[in-house]
Amino acid sequence: MNKRPCDSPVLTRLTLIVSFIVVVFSGRQCEGQAERYELGKRLRRFEEAWQLASPEIQKRSAPALQTAVSKFFSLDLLGAAEKLDQAWITTQNEKLNSWQEWAIPLRIQSSAILFDSSAKEITFSLKRFYRAKEATPENVSASVKVRWSIVDAEQRELLKHECSIEDAMKGTTVSLEGMPQGDFRVIVSLEIDSSKFQLPSLSISRVDNLDDRMAKLTELARNQELPLNDTVRATMRDHVSLMNQVKRGTAAETDYPFFQMLELDERLSGEPESYRQMISVAAGQQDLWLSLALGRNRVSVRLRTPSAEVTPNGSRKPLPVLFLMHGAGGSENMFFETYGAGKAVEEGLKRGWLVVAPRQGFTGLGLDCEQMLQALESLFQIDRKQVFLVGHSMGAGQVIRQASAHPQLPKGAAVIGGGSGVRDAKSLENIAWYVSAGQLDFGRAGAQAFHQSMKSANAPRLKYQEFEGIEHLVIVQACLKDMFEYFDQASNNSDR
Repeated sequence: MNKRPCDSPVLTRLTLIVSFIVVVFSGRQCEGQAERYELGKRLRRFEEAWQLASPEIQKRSAPALQTAVSKFFSLDLLGAAEKLDQAWITTQNEKLNSWQEWAIPLRIQSSAILFDSSAKEITFSLKRFYRAKEATPENVSASVKVRWSIVDAEQRELLKHECSIEDAMKGTTVSLEGMPQGDFRVIVSLEIDSSKFQLPSLSISRVDNLDDRMAKLTELARNQELPLNDTVRATMRDHVSLMNQVKRGTAAETDYPFFQMLELDERLSGEPESYRQMISVAAGQQDLWLSLALGRNRVSVRLRTPSAEVTPNGSRKPLPVLFLMHGAGGSENMFFETYGAGKAVEEGLKRGWLVVAPRQGFTGLGLDCEQMLQALESLFQIDRKQVFLVGHSMGAGQVIRQASAHPQLPKGAAVIGGGSGVRDAKSLENIAWYVSAGQLDFGRAGAQAFHQSMKSANAPRLKYQEFEGIEHLVIVQACLKDMFEYFDQASNNSDR
């Protein structure tokens, strides 16, 4: 049987290894989802601090990150979380005191994430994500105050609550009186005198008549006589399915804005002929989780467009497209949440591009890039002359596969921390290739193999970078500035 262009023993081994690492951020609903959610929060916290740290401090965090990778290999998720937090501690300018270090393993839990507005109260608690290395300081029980705050999208505080650390660990009940429906963040701060420590936040959604509205959406999505776009229908079905899972107590992978998702679905089903305008406007204001569909085939994506005026028929200037391919076991949320705390998305939007992160499983994508573009063209005006692909780890292999299948499609492509050699490199020579890996990155061999294939084919636009002191988890964040500068050059080059 013939191998596909990016199949190789190196890539196969890399895919199996990375599947253990990135599975902690997987979109699959199964045991351990809550742990993956919390790990994602802690990785984002580290990445935000790493970005602000000096190069010397960034390098100092590498040993803890490498140990975290090793913990991921053995599926020791709690040990991996502890090492991620140790890496975060190395990035802090001020030394944490003993009670703050004791508080680092704490996480927020809520009695409900998605609930009906008839609920009069909600119970929050603090739980240990992993065992604290330090013994409980003597002053913690008597002195630590826990301040709870529920804020809206504009950071306006709607409700506040205060309790002792003992009550917080057991569970404290907060009245929801006066709280409107919507999507909110729960912010928790632990305080002793003027010393504070803030935990990663948690999102909750409160919705009027939740069950009735979900039931109606389910019925509308099933109504084949309703003239719904394929993507709109598939999206409605998947949103209701996700909401039902979360209502039953399944942990969400990320902070989904369930109220916003439900409202958009209702508008789309109420005025199906206006779907293009509605989605164009919404995508410029907030992230959208859509199920791009062509007939029965579909793929879950998270996308965003730059803010811009949209005409009454939903048209706007044609949008360049940036596809972001995550690693093995990951999901459409990874590039928006991590990989530099969402920096790749921010940079794409800054350039006026439509940013699309599709979910891929171990069997690949539900729709390939050409099919995704066809589905996207039913929603947006697309500039097919400006399509860019970016992939990390197994996603790097997916970029090579997509480019090999559709060599005229991408203007530029990035292979980061992964990849493999290719046999027909000549067919890929019209693409501007950016290839990078960390010096401590176990995906470096794959990236080097792909670079060597393209170099041997005398590819006219090819750039390879290796980053000193950088391992597999932060290589995307480390290379983004150079990668986008290279894409800018390709974008300004009219030759294909």
